[in-house]
Amino acid sequence: MATFGNTTSESDGDQSISFWYNGDKNEYVRGIKDTPARDGYATSISAYIFRVQDDEESKCALYDASNNSKVAVTDEETITNTEVDWITFTFSEPPKIYKNKYYYIVLYSDAPESDPGNKTYVRIKKGYTGTGYGKEIDDYPTFPSTISLSTESGSYYAIYCTYTEILTKTINNLGDGRITTIGDGKIRPIQI
Repeated sequence: MATFGNTTSESDGDQSISFWYNGDKNEYVRGIKDTPARDGYATSISAYIFRVQDDEESKCALYDASNNSKVAVTDEETITNTEVDWITFTFSEPPKIYKNKYYYIVLYSDAPESDPGNKTYVRIKKGYTGTGYGKEIDDYPTFPSTISLSTESGSYYAIYCTYTEILTKTINNLGDGRITTIGDGKIRPIQI
């Protein structure tokens, strides 16, 4: 398995994903932009959750950064108020992803209607340097089919995608009855 995104939990604070403030519901999609090193299939997204007020439903998603279109959404997870750690969200149908293509890796959480006090619900750690992206949507659990995220400087969120690489081999004929396959570097005889 390989990853792309921000895998460090070192922190320069944290940022709200969902909360109520003065009776107003606030639900944000927040994350970062990165590219995988190889083609593959995304299996999960992990986010470092800093604080949860109550048990909250959350999901993650991948968006194609070239056209802001939704690639795939993870299964929903309920984060308990005792968890301060990496939380992993899985894709029930892993989407194909491509090297050198940039993706937004984002988290989205519910701010429940049943408790609209001045409470903060889900918060995500952010790193010291780097750029994060975010947008207020207030329509959990629905991820829009396209999204226009705003830059959030100094908010390189602790979120990353895990994927299974698609490994390819190139066969080279050495001209003397031997071949080599790039990938494992072994030279093998040609069998006719």
